[in-house]
Amino acid sequence: IEAFYSSEEKFNVVLKWGTILSFFIVSFGLICFVLFIIEQRIKEISIRKVNGATTFQIIRIIIINEFLFPSVAAIVLMLPLNLIVLRGLRQSFVMDYNVNWWIYIATSIVIIIFLILITFYHLFKAANMNPVEALNSE
Repeated sequence: IEAFYSSEEKFNVVLKWGTILSFFIVSFGLICFVLFIIEQRIKEISIRKVNGATTFQIIRIIIINEFLFPSVAAIVLMLPLNLIVLRGLRQSFVMDYNVNWWIYIATSIVIIIFLILITFYHLFKAANMNPVEALNSE
């Protein structure tokens, strides 16, 4: 019996490491995406700062409009598709398993919190830099 399940155990180890690796790849991609968007909007941030907006007003506007709404919309669109695909995959297995609904909610909340923290940190740095340097660059 042990020889029969040895390939399953090896596959389980590979799957765990693949999950960890994919999490880091997605995290680095998210950080690069946030930095790219902020770099494109650095002049807008500087103009808002010169016109009297506070740092937290700038951060709130950009986080909500550029990151939070699209992320929530993507999660809302992704969840039903994910459930449909998983339902199809579950039917191909001999033994049925059930995935709890709270796993989807917890994952979505972790992703949104991670996105907000990364965006807040980089926007805070961008909003606190000298606006003259950003506007004088071209």
